[in-house]
Amino acid sequence: MSETATVSHPKGLSPGIFGVGFGLAGLSGTWTITAAHTGLPVGAADALWILATIVFVVNLVRFCVRAGNPVRYVEHFRHPITGPFVSLAPATAMLLGDRLYAELPGVGRGVVIAGFIVAVVLALGFIHNVLLGMGSIEELHSGHLLPIVAAGFVGAQSLATIGAPNTAIGVFGAAVLAWFFVGATLVARHAFFAPLPDALIPTMAIFAAPPVVGGNAWFAITAPDSPDDRVQIALLGIAVLLIGSQLMLLPRYRRVPFSLGFWSFTFTAAAAATYGIHWLALTHPPGEVAWIWLLFSAATLIVGGVAVRSLALLRPNRQT
Repeated sequence: MSETATVSHPKGLSPGIFGVGFGLAGLSGTWTITAAHTGLPVGAADALWILATIVFVVNLVRFCVRAGNPVRYVEHFRHPITGPFVSLAPATAMLLGDRLYAELPGVGRGVVIAGFIVAVVLALGFIHNVLLGMGSIEELHSGHLLPIVAAGFVGAQSLATIGAPNTAIGVFGAAVLAWFFVGATLVARHAFFAPLPDALIPTMAIFAAPPVVGGNAWFAITAPDSPDDRVQIALLGIAVLLIGSQLMLLPRYRRVPFSLGFWSFTFTAAAAATYGIHWLALTHPPGEVAWIWLLFSAATLIVGGVAVRSLALLRPNRQT
């Protein structure tokens, strides 16, 4: 795969569009935890959850309509480059169900379980594709962390929220195993093969997501009242390392033309902010509230900036 290669996908809307709702749902979670520890109105967070739901539903309908023939759903999923992004649909549904559970437990539980079932089917399909050969290793990118790792950690968090902690721990363990295997393969791919094409460079932001998404899931599972959890300390150390590596990549990101692929940054940024706020609320360092506002603002600016630039792509005669 050459540096100038383009990313194609089966006929219809690219499943990458699900990254918009996923990113907005992640930011909604950041706003909710911020409201719990600061003066941010809860209504503002709820409004963002509503927006995330609307965007998700609209894009899901658009994707289904544009796909047309149900056979194309399988074609999208099996595509070696864009296929992994299909898993963002059930992952987003689980996040929305997680929040809905607080207001309407029965409905929220149903949404989480439905999303989890779809996520499991997609994860098993991903494993099937891997074992039978997905194609060239040069087609591998950090989006391949989504079907099992990201969806797994989100599923663990949502299952813990609806009162299924043992199942959540099992799912968490499966996600950790997948993170080890897929993450190691990604490092080898980047180290020894041709660079990613510009269209896929933003997916590298997903590489930093597992420790913070997993950390948020572990907080939901354990509901800790002290900062001595060894699992969380390990995840925090990994998160600092991987987020630091993203800062080193900023010059490379700046050279890439903007596209909807930049939504890859949004959930990672929101999950990292939420994870940081969890730690601040647990350890109560000096200036706790100020640090919370800082993380909240950083995540909001990143997601908001990507959203505003994405709206500009809707103007006539603009290429995405």
